[in-house]
Amino acid sequence: MKCRAYDTIAPALRPFCVSYVHPDRPAFYAMVSPSGVMFAEPEYAPTNPATFDDFSSFILHKDVFFPGSYGIELVGRRNHYARGTAGGQTVFAEFEDTPEFKTAASWFIFESTIKGKSIHLSVLSLYLYMTLCVRTSVLLLLYFNFNDIY
Repeated sequence: MKCRAYDTIAPALRPFCVSYVHPDRPAFYAMVSPSGVMFAEPEYAPTNPATFDDFSSFILHKDVFFPGSYGIELVGRRNHYARGTAGGQTVFAEFEDTPEFKTAASWFIFESTIKGKSIHLSVLSLYLYMTLCVRTSVLLLLYFNFNDIY
């Protein structure tokens, strides 16, 4: 889905900015709460209309922590990245320059195509599975624990 904060971010970041719509509730966007937890919120009745676009927009940074992986940064809180938690959630937390943070905040994206009306984005981690709908391209995000291969 087109980035809701497209006009407010630097032109160099615009190609990497996305917003995600829930597949079963098309008017609901993936959002990040003030505590950093992801949830779905309707665009027709946002809790905070002034910050809705920024907190429903994400920048995909390639090779930010490990080669071939992506960091998912929240537009509304720069330098805050999605990371998997031991409790099974995806939360956004401020960057920490530690191997643990970088591992937990690393995602792999696989593109594929589906014939038909809608395209799905699946976010998978060792602790979480979440599916969201993207209308323009298919991205499969996989959280991968680098400690398992080293």
